[in-house]
Amino acid sequence: MLFFMFECRPAARSVELATYGGAFVNCWVDEENLNKAERMAKEVIASEGWEVTQTEEVYPIRAEDYENNEEGLRHYHEAQLTNLALVFCTWPVGEC
Repeated sequence: MLFFMFECRPAARSVELATYGGAFVNCWVDEENLNKAERMAKEVIASEGWEVTQTEEVYPIRAEDYENNEEGLRHYHEAQLTNLALVFCTWPVGEC
């Protein structure tokens, strides 16, 4: 499994444009191929009305990496079931 953190902004025609200035999106992708995993994550982010502006982090992860992080482990297991889990950490327009 791979973990990505992307910096994103609302797409030009997104309903989020008036509310959010941007977001960091954490992605757990149950795919070993880096290019395929990144493409999967970016496609889902785009379908949610966001554009990726920058890749902040990317690295392989294991369940053991979350032994002291219940929330992270929950997202890890969600990705095992659905191939992908996303968490949007947004900020309002005008901040950052």
